[in-house]
Amino acid sequence: MTILDRTERLRVLSHLLRPHQPFLFDEQEFLPNKRLRTQDYIAPWSITTTTSDGPLELLNSGDKTFHDTLWVRDYPVWLSDRLISELTDIKADITASLHLEPYDQAEGKELLDRQIAEIDMQLINERKKAKKQGYDQDQIPQSLQDAAEEAKELRDELRESNQKVFSSVLVIGISAPTADQLAQYTKRVRTLIRRQSCVAERTAYMQRDALTTELPLGIRALPMRRTLTTASAAVIVPFTTQEVFQPGGVHYGYNQQSRNAVCIDRLKNANQNGFILGASGQGKGMAGKNEIFNLRTNRADDDIIIIDPEQEYEPLVNALKGAVVRIHPSSENRLNPLDIDLEDTTMGDPIAVKAQDVINMLRSLIGGHDGLTSTQVSVLDRCTVEMYRRYAADGGKVPTLADLRARLLDEDTEDATRLADSLEIYTSGSLNAFSRLTNVNVDNRLVSYDISGLGPELRTFGMMVILNQIWQRVARNKRNGRRTWIYVDEFHVLFNDKYAATFFKDLYKRLRKYGGGITGITQDVEELLESADARLMLSNSSFLYLLGQSDTNAETLTQMLALSEQQSKWITNVKPGTGLIRTGSALVPVDGEIPRDSRLFQLYNTDVED
Repeated sequence: MTILDRTERLRVLSHLLRPHQPFLFDEQEFLPNKRLRTQDYIAPWSITTTTSDGPLELLNSGDKTFHDTLWVRDYPVWLSDRLISELTDIKADITASLHLEPYDQAEGKELLDRQIAEIDMQLINERKKAKKQGYDQDQIPQSLQDAAEEAKELRDELRESNQKVFSSVLVIGISAPTADQLAQYTKRVRTLIRRQSCVAERTAYMQRDALTTELPLGIRALPMRRTLTTASAAVIVPFTTQEVFQPGGVHYGYNQQSRNAVCIDRLKNANQNGFILGASGQGKGMAGKNEIFNLRTNRADDDIIIIDPEQEYEPLVNALKGAVVRIHPSSENRLNPLDIDLEDTTMGDPIAVKAQDVINMLRSLIGGHDGLTSTQVSVLDRCTVEMYRRYAADGGKVPTLADLRARLLDEDTEDATRLADSLEIYTSGSLNAFSRLTNVNVDNRLVSYDISGLGPELRTFGMMVILNQIWQRVARNKRNGRRTWIYVDEFHVLFNDKYAATFFKDLYKRLRKYGGGITGITQDVEELLESADARLMLSNSSFLYLLGQSDTNAETLTQMLALSEQQSKWITNVKPGTGLIRTGSALVPVDGEIPRDSRLFQLYNTDVED
């Protein structure tokens, strides 16, 4: 939906009333001119009726336009959301205007009670008539029985939900250059409306009032009214088919309704952050790789960094001449969790900020089920800050986990000794993958961190360390005016640990101001949705790509994201590669299936059976 300014509104009115005349209104010329009114730019020369109940004839300079207006009198119990969208498929000049006026809940209940009372009175009269004529008293018109049942169901629905009742009228205007063409178009429109189980009638003898109601003036001049609930009104509001085509954006596939290309530039959203969610085998990995491929080829100056827990991205990264960094206990590649960028003062004192990051990482690594005590946190903070102060003053090598353990042993207190003992296996034992100085210096714009060799003991901590390393790169990129895209596959692992979840959430918030964005990818949606933090991040995300979901997860996501029944169907029992994308305020059903015989499919595919 787009709010129109005065010039745009007048342009619409001019098209409806003077369809073949040039639109001459100019805001700058109009303001100083006191002799003209806005009506002078849009009004036809004359409006007449062809017959007493017939269409209108709009006369303008050298041409005529014939115009007829229908109103939708009856709707079915279950209304499809295809009514308006199918009207737009007719190749004719058609305008649909929906007027909605809400009742407050008390008025809505009173209205329904009055309607039910009137229907009950009609039922009584029909039974009396049947008895008088010697018929069975239960032989009353089916339409009246249906009306009574629908009214009572509606009353019960309003009592059990937060829906409101609206007074409405839907009018459909049709224009044509000749009366015969108008009759043909009108017949096609009425046939289409009938296919949707609706009933439309001409506004005979009220064509002028109907035209006024049809125009975008907010005036409901017709006396007819139809009661709708919130759900029914939402279904009928145009337009059901949303299109998203943003030049320079990533091509995600095709709109399943219109078959138009779906291209999205995530930089146009409030932030770059997003999520790609899909059940196993539904194509979430391919969707992520396709986005990475598009970014790499279209935004060559941006950095793209991947955390790959299953060694799925290496073929794509190699094809795009990126770098793969393998992290595991016996790897030659090393990352130091205590790396610090003393020049990064954007978050405040870099030492204080880094000390908190180190504490949060160690809470996840050695905190156990009960976490670290407040005394242990204080000891860690003191030792970490002292090491960094000394490093800032004297230079030399950056502190490591081994240095931190040695500093804790120097404290010679019970809490410090316990912390040092807990760190021993991670500094000199079998899990010492993160105990040494960083020796990875990757200048490549596309980097994938392969953590498939990290066992469960180090998986979450390893992801936190890499994210911390990435954060320092993001900060440097910001200073250099470079944008950063981060992809974390199986990111639900971070939400299994409350400290890792907090770490991820804080990073998620920080990136917005640093020209960076993080995309979480996972198939374990059910596990993810158990986290309140994850649910909040999902519901507030600017970009969300939902592929096929299990029935349970689809139901949860439908409630959490306030999806309609039709929108929910796009993520339930669907073929791989298809789903629903939410970007900004738009929701688009997308078919992102990649041809199996394409080179891209071979790069993206990880299914051993293909």
